[in-house]
Amino acid sequence: MFQRMLDFFSAIAAFFEDMKQNATNECYTFVFMTEFGRRVTANTNAGLDHGAGSLMGVFGPPDDGNVIGGRVYTLQPDEMTPGWLGMAAQSSPHPNGGPSFNVTGTCDYRRVLGEIVEKRLGLSTTQIGSQVFPGFAYGMTPTTMPLGLFL
Repeated sequence: MFQRMLDFFSAIAAFFEDMKQNATNECYTFVFMTEFGRRVTANTNAGLDHGAGSLMGVFGPPDDGNVIGGRVYTLQPDEMTPGWLGMAAQSSPHPNGGPSFNVTGTCDYRRVLGEIVEKRLGLSTTQIGSQVFPGFAYGMTPTTMPLGLFL
């Protein structure tokens, strides 16, 4: 797993180096996220999949109006209070008993993607809630507000 992560982040670094060399004042945002939950410990197939929570990353050039760097955004289970609970507190019980060491979901991914759509594409909170994520009241309640990822 370590080698896969190293390969992945090396590819991201190469992408940003290419963008720096070839882009002329281009505005872009790079997002990665897993399609399903992740675990801290490997499962029987040596994978870290099929956990409870997921993870995502957001990157962009250090220009005005882009992603604020050097911060880890994580929320406590109320989805409003910042702060990492640590893996012991994050580990949820396995259905068969004992810890499963799942990464617990603490923030709805639509808050992150909604903020990107709002800042990059200029859609309003109403448009995001009705057209991009129907039924998700983006920006309308404390647990659906943007996280403040951008300058």
